[in-house]
Amino acid sequence: MKIDVISDIHIEESNEIDIKPEGRILIVAGDVSQDADVVVEFLNKTAQKYEAVIYTFGNIELWDRKDPYKKLLRIKENLNRNIFVLDFLKGIKIKTVTVTGSIYISPENLTNHDRENIVDANTFVKKLSRYSRTTLHRQIKELNPQIIVTHYPPVSVSTLKKITNCQEINFKRIWIFGHYHQFKSFKGTHPIIKDILYVSNASNKVMTIEI
Repeated sequence: MKIDVISDIHIEESNEIDIKPEGRILIVAGDVSQDADVVVEFLNKTAQKYEAVIYTFGNIELWDRKDPYKKLLRIKENLNRNIFVLDFLKGIKIKTVTVTGSIYISPENLTNHDRENIVDANTFVKKLSRYSRTTLHRQIKELNPQIIVTHYPPVSVSTLKKITNCQEINFKRIWIFGHYHQFKSFKGTHPIIKDILYVSNASNKVMTIEI
């Protein structure tokens, strides 16, 4: 099965980019737009080209000076039926592949822009962090997913720089992430932890992986 991956497209209008599918499933690892309507319009339009779109929120989707949670809920409630928001799901199964994920944020991830644009940022993100991280680790243990999707990577940038390129075969699972814009068409495994393939594509042009 071929899966397309994008993240961090940061669009202001839903028609800014036109995704050209190569696979049958699209994974979007966050940071589509800070405008909820643009997120909905872009994902709904793009989902017409795919069997399914799997999506998790990024930090800019949290930007709201009134109620970030209501904004996220509004996005989720206005998406087409073939779009799956991992932050609101225990996990999903596409054919034989189990997928789980979340934004996977922590207060340490907050930038100055985040603090300026998220109402009561530290309190909100602290609560979201406890929920998204604790829930995700429980789901990994219970579901044993083949694919994990998060906006933030599970390891530091310094660790990611030690990852070497390789072919995506014979791995226990694939961890797809976004946020760091320098990682485009990136895939590899850590020299010690070799059973996880890390994948990132902070780009509006799809990267395709096959599982």
